[in-house]
Amino acid sequence: MRLLFLHGAGMSREMWRPQLDALGDDFDVSAIDLPGHGSRQSERFSFPAALAAVEEAAAGGLAPVVVGLSLGGYVAMATAAKQPSLVAGLVLTGCSVDYSQGGDRRLARLSAGAIWVSPKWLLRRSNSNFLRRDYPAWAEGMVDAGYSWRGYADALAAATRIDWAQYPAGYDSPVLILNGEHDKPHVKGATQLQSRFRDCRVEVIMGAGHLANLDRPKEYSQAVRGFASIVSQRAQHGP
Repeated sequence: MRLLFLHGAGMSREMWRPQLDALGDDFDVSAIDLPGHGSRQSERFSFPAALAAVEEAAAGGLAPVVVGLSLGGYVAMATAAKQPSLVAGLVLTGCSVDYSQGGDRRLARLSAGAIWVSPKWLLRRSNSNFLRRDYPAWAEGMVDAGYSWRGYADALAAATRIDWAQYPAGYDSPVLILNGEHDKPHVKGATQLQSRFRDCRVEVIMGAGHLANLDRPKEYSQAVRGFASIVSQRAQHGP
């Protein structure tokens, strides 16, 4: 079974290092940088460009389970809606809020605007300090890959222009909504998101926040492992 990991806004594929290390012996694992992020910071983020990147990574073999956190989760849902045959299953973390609606839309647009006018050196230093303080085991790789504040702002703005209620648009393969306990907005929105899928369950990782895969890497990897094993068994033997 293939696993394809999609990172959060502003970050890079390096945020998945704990899962790539933990799951690499049992699965064919990979993580990509989305446009505007990591090794692709010279590009501008857009959802069409992100979907093209995922389609390229997912093509050419057995369809992967796509694991997406925050921005990566929204990109994963959009990919599954557009090209369901490319996605064997979805693990969605921190992507249960519809940023095209009401107060969430206004907050996202205000946040994007604040990023554009803030000194970028200060934002970079703040992010580096945060990563080194909270995630010292993996911080250097993430810091070296760079944090894209332009990619973050572009992603926030783009997310407000998509009517997320239209997704998953009939996606029928298994889905796991996997949120951190302390990521309250997305925990609250998980039930509504779950109702849009035919085959979906919800799990909460205790003690974790929005970056659940880094807050509780062992528990997160274990949940992904269990879900991917179920998807693999169904692919071989049927439901």
